[in-house]
Parts: sequence; C-alpha cells; structure tokens
Amino acid sequence: MHIAVRIAAPITVWATARIAAPIAVRKLPLAVRIAAPMGRSTQAVRIAVRIAARIAAPMAVRKLPLAVRIAVHTYEHITDERQAKNMNILLEIAERSKQRVEDKKRALPLQSLIHNLNQSLCKTSHHGITANDFPFEKALISSGFPGETATRLSPEAHNFPFETPLVRQDNPGDTTTRPSPEAHSISFEKALRSPGSSGGRRGKDISFICEIKRASPSKGIIAEDFPYLDIARDYENAGAAAISVLTEPHYFKGDDRFLREIADVVSIPLLRKDFTVDVYMIYEAKMLGASAVLLICSILDRETLAEYIRVAHNLGLSALVEVHNEGEVETALEAGARIIGVNNRDLNTFEVDTGVSIRLRKLVPAGIIFVSESGVRKAADIQTLRQNGVDAVLIGETLMRSSDKRAALASLRGISDEQG
Repeated sequence: MHIAVRIAAPITVWATARIAAPIAVRKLPLAVRIAAPMGRSTQAVRIAVRIAARIAAPMAVRKLPLAVRIAVHTYEHITDERQAKNMNILLEIAERSKQRVEDKKRALPLQSLIHNLNQSLCKTSHHGITANDFPFEKALISSGFPGETATRLSPEAHNFPFETPLVRQDNPGDTTTRPSPEAHSISFEKALRSPGSSGGRRGKDISFICEIKRASPSKGIIAEDFPYLDIARDYENAGAAAISVLTEPHYFKGDDRFLREIADVVSIPLLRKDFTVDVYMIYEAKMLGASAVLLICSILDRETLAEYIRVAHNLGLSALVEVHNEGEVETALEAGARIIGVNNRDLNTFEVDTGVSIRLRKLVPAGIIFVSESGVRKAADIQTLRQNGVDAVLIGETLMRSSDKRAALASLRGISDEQG
C-alpha cells in the first residue's frame, strides 16, 4: 500500500495542478480587471495571479476525482510495467541458469561429473571403498530417444544415500556397502535443529542462515568490497548455523568457486543458493562442497520438484524448498519437503513483508523446518518471527552491508556483544 501512496499521491497533485492551471489562466483577465485599480505595478500583477488562483482552486477541487482517476490509471500502468519487468528478470535468471548448465554439460557431461564425485568421495573415505562400490554410474541409462545423447537416472540411482559414513556389511563375503543409520542425518538440517536453535521446536532460539552475495536483481551491487572468505569466517565466528552462497554470475555476481573455496575454510554447512533448474546442478552442488540446495516452487512443476528433492536427499544434501503462497506450501509438502523457506519478497513487485511468513507458518507441520527469507532487518523482526514459531531466518543484505558481522548478528538476536 505504501508504494501505491508514494506513486499515486504525487500523480494526483500533478493531475490536479494540470487541471487547475488552464482554469486559472482563463480566469486571469477577470483577476486583472479586479487588480486594475492598483495600476501596473509588480504588486498588482502578483495580486492578479493570486486572485486567479483563488478563483480556480474551488473548480480544481471539484475536478479532484478526475485527478485521482488519472493517478490510479497511471499507477496501475506503472505497476503492470514493473511487475512484467520483475517477472522477466526471474525468467531470465532461470533461462541463463539453464544455458549455463548446458555449457557445463558440454564441457563435463553428467556421467563424468558423477564419476568425479565418486572418485572424490573415495579419496576422502576412511572405509577403503572404491568407485565400484557406488551404483550411480551403473544406474545411468540411455533415454531411449533416437538422436538424444542425454542420459537419465534409473530408479535405482535414487535408492542409495551418497553421504558418508558408509559401512561394509558384517558378512565377510559381502563386498557391497550400505549407509549407516547416521547417513540420513544431513548436516544442514542438523545445524538448524542443533541446541541453541529453534529447529523442530526443540531448541531455545532461532537459527541464522547468513548469506554471502555481492549483488541482487532488486538492489544491484551490494558490496563493492567483497572478501567472501573473510565474510564466511566472520559469519561462523558470529554463530551462524549455516551460510548461504550465491553462485549465479549475472544478476548476483556469484561464482562456483566462491562456494568451493568457502567450503575449505568453514566447518558449518553451506547452502548453494542458485536457481536449480537441472538435476546436474544438484550433483554439482555436492561436488562444490554444499550441504543444501535451493529448490524454488514457482519455477519447478510438482513432479520435477519431487524428483529433485529425492535426488538431493539421496546425495546427502538438504533441499530448502522456497514458497511464496498457500498453493506452493501445499505443493512443497506433497513433494516431500523437509525444509520449507518462505520468501517474503513479492516476485511481482520485489516488495517485502515478513507477515507472509507469519501467515504461511500455520500451514506447515511442526516437524518440518520453517525458514523465513528476505526482509528481516532488525531485532524486532526476529522477535516477531520467533514468537510465531519460525525455526530459522535467512538474512543477506542487512548483514552484507554491515562492517561488523558479529555485532550485526548479535543485534539481530537482541543481545549485546557482552552477552554474546
């Protein structure tokens, strides 16, 4: 509403003035005749203009409804253009992401990416397993369409959790590996449920996912100086539960290497916050060191969303499923989301309202981790979300614009540096 007032009010004043001006001009001769006894002095001219304005004003007031209609029509036109522009930006980000993935596939096909991922996990494993112990490459099958070189995963590819620890069976003759019970305890979800957080309603306080981004579509460049490794360390030292890293290069000025390098210097989980538009990006996120991926309901159909969630979970990754309204909450739950994030930013206007999180919180079962994203700027916002059962918040711009990340995070929590 405040945007409507900001736009429509000056338009109304302008329209009223445009209507009143011709009336005043037409009444000027009468005003001059009234002021004539005073001669041709400058004072007389001023009086004439003032009289004309006084005569025109009541007429202009009577035309005010017309001015309002002009303002409303202009506002609607501006709003339609702005919404179309914003939606075009979102679609362009998705299209650019798809093109980026296709370029990557040509350089490193999915089979090769999975092979590299297998080899990487084998090198870091302490169980002496080999690449043959991983069924992913074996599960790749031809799509069956003539001339199509893409591959698809067989159902078996989604039945083996990728995350370590992996353990061999006790039977000496059994050379296969199986996931231990801990394999499903995914680090991102554990971090949001850890003691001192409110994840799953078991902890004492709200969890913070702190974001690293250089720019955004709505704000442009946020951080000219961008020491992302130092920022990541600051977040960890300040008590962040997890870190969100933007990798989209055009609008957010991100890079895959940011994620990979940050993973080497912090021990808390990382969310790859990109528009996931291809299953390739989920495997890539694992390879880059992420613990979670972002899945946006508004750009994925229900079937694709459910498939991406299954792939992520079986790779040992969490899926933060982003929603904007009641319908998308229903879709996310039906698709099997374990973490739901409400983006408080309206995708049409780019305006933010944390009330969206409060409204949608009631629709999400207590066992599902609930994250509020965007528009959280002060301790009062956190307190309101905390009181309404929100488990975690994702904060970007507010922290990125702060020179002291630790103090800023303490302030958002509502505590002083001495207390923190």
